[in-house]
Amino acid sequence: MLFHGSALAAPVPVSAVAVPLYRFFNRFADCRFDTRESIAEIFKIDPGTDILLSGVAQDKEVEGWWRLERRGRLKAVANFRRLGVSMVTVPNFSLMVDRPRWDDLHAMRRIAICFHEIVSEGQPAALHVNGRTECDFMRWTDYIVAHPEVTHIAYEFTTCGKTPNRMMQHAAWLIDLAQNVGRRLGLVLRGGLPVVGLLADYYDIIFIDTSPFEKAQHREVAWVDNEGQRRWKKQMTTANERLDALLAANICVSRDWFETLLPKFKLAA
Repeated sequence: MLFHGSALAAPVPVSAVAVPLYRFFNRFADCRFDTRESIAEIFKIDPGTDILLSGVAQDKEVEGWWRLERRGRLKAVANFRRLGVSMVTVPNFSLMVDRPRWDDLHAMRRIAICFHEIVSEGQPAALHVNGRTECDFMRWTDYIVAHPEVTHIAYEFTTCGKTPNRMMQHAAWLIDLAQNVGRRLGLVLRGGLPVVGLLADYYDIIFIDTSPFEKAQHREVAWVDNEGQRRWKKQMTTANERLDALLAANICVSRDWFETLLPKFKLAA
């Protein structure tokens, strides 16, 4: 995943890239980019690179999509189609443990509304099945069964899976969902690497990895130790040195590492 093109001189050598959804529109729903070439210049990618817009973000940014209201959201989606965006993951409206339960149901309803607004305009999208109870995932299962237009779902483990037990619980709920919807779905993942091996048996996985970019920004390079684990080490740069080589190395090592673990992985840098 790329967050910007700062400190890069040339296009990043990838065929597909994930970028933040919220970089693509302002509070008036106007698109921040006029052409594919302008996107390529800002993020330092090739104009022909497949673009996935990730809706995972902090609540302030996520709520910004809802504040556009329906007319604004449809306007933004029309711009995504014009620019040839390959897929959008629906914003992950938060489910909170310290709020009344109906807040969770309202968040799930908003996710469903936003999904259908996006796909009704012809823009491929992944439904973010945010949930924190077994009943939540049963509701999502019923919803997906009733809506054949759902071909991909999205999930992020960076907040819900802070402990191994909780991560395994969420993975089990996702597996139950996959076994009961009656068709194989794509799953766009942020985080959750320890359970991807389990999920790959039930979903076609697209794993969005933020580490190659973030570590390059902190002057760290990837390597794989004798146990087959990806590690990071400092690699200091000179003043004004571009990060192209460092980022390319991180992507290359990470891709090879993922392919070793899971040959079916599709990596969005």
